[in-house]
Amino acid sequence: MQTVTIIKQDHFGRGIAYLDGTLVFVEQGLPQELIDITLVKKNKKFSLAKIEKIHQASSERVQVPCPYAASCGGCDLLHQSYEGQKKFKMKKIEEIMHKYAHLSKELLRPILASPPFHYRNKATLHRQGNHVGFYKDKSHEVCPIANCLLVDDKINRVMQKLSEWMEKNPGFDEAMIRISPKYNETMIALHGTQDQEQVLAFWRDQVDSLFYNGTCLFGTPVLHYDLLGKTFSVAPASFFQVNLFMTEVLYQVVIDMVKSVHAKKILDLYCGTGTISLLLSSYVDEVLGIEVVLDAVVDARRNQEENHIQNVQFICGKVEDHLDQITKTVDTVVVDPPRSGLDPSTIQSILQMQPKAIVYVSCDPMTLARDLSLLQKIYEVKELQPVDMFPNTHHVECVALLKLKE
Repeated sequence: MQTVTIIKQDHFGRGIAYLDGTLVFVEQGLPQELIDITLVKKNKKFSLAKIEKIHQASSERVQVPCPYAASCGGCDLLHQSYEGQKKFKMKKIEEIMHKYAHLSKELLRPILASPPFHYRNKATLHRQGNHVGFYKDKSHEVCPIANCLLVDDKINRVMQKLSEWMEKNPGFDEAMIRISPKYNETMIALHGTQDQEQVLAFWRDQVDSLFYNGTCLFGTPVLHYDLLGKTFSVAPASFFQVNLFMTEVLYQVVIDMVKSVHAKKILDLYCGTGTISLLLSSYVDEVLGIEVVLDAVVDARRNQEENHIQNVQFICGKVEDHLDQITKTVDTVVVDPPRSGLDPSTIQSILQMQPKAIVYVSCDPMTLARDLSLLQKIYEVKELQPVDMFPNTHHVECVALLKLKE
């Protein structure tokens, strides 16, 4: 056991200390803490450690309210006050943008904060032996969970029913629970080998819609969400932002940035179920959305029809395969790529198109900084707006506005 002082947090929220000149990452360590640690892994470049005793605690340290935190690992900042988490995320973005995109901290707007608990509208649970729960961090081992602080309480009630059902029905493998509070809708999508009639008999009175092995056995096949005056239907496999409180906030940031550049013709890349495309349709002349997942495009077109929107078109295919066909009449590009960021060919195509503005929605500051550094060949980053979509975790969303250099 060794005594160290935590200097700062790394980008995953771990404490950073030095021991005999060697870098040490300490799980749940917070800045300025004096602690005893035990090394759990060591190599030539760095060591990993866990806390054994805290001699001097950070003012940001709080009592962990979840009994599963130590084994689950999903909430890697649950030991830090929410004010501390916001400071950490702001500092993280500032450091990454300075180091990898050479951007000034003056571009960074204050983070838009979320209620820290019960914000998720979706949970995916797995079965292992007699246990139902979430996968532990970086593993496929199940951590049994009866109640999660991050999900809406309606999901917790269904999770408890799921544990009850599993005791009598061992043929269950996986469950996705999704809720729409405004419409009072609860959906469960189950996978397993249990007899379909037994599944139907138990769940008919517990939820509003039931999918079993991809088939809707009863209820509505989609959930409904209202966003900024428009209604969206979301199927079980469709991507939709999980934060009940911050989804409208995030998309309003995108709308405001698009309005600020007086966009007329929008190209929405990685458009998913068309949420951004359809929300922007009220403020521009035309929107063209491109998405590779066919089911998502089907959802997008259904949402377009239900909202009676005429000035949006959706194309199913890889972004990089269609960009060369886009005319130069597009004046603004909106991108919301996966965590891996933009494909290199997509960046090259955007640089060739030279739209007057780009709005980049990112769930990973590292890949955002990488892509911004490439786009800065002909673009200037004007604004960075962090949005905390995932409180009590190290993840943070960020929206960037870029304008073509004059």
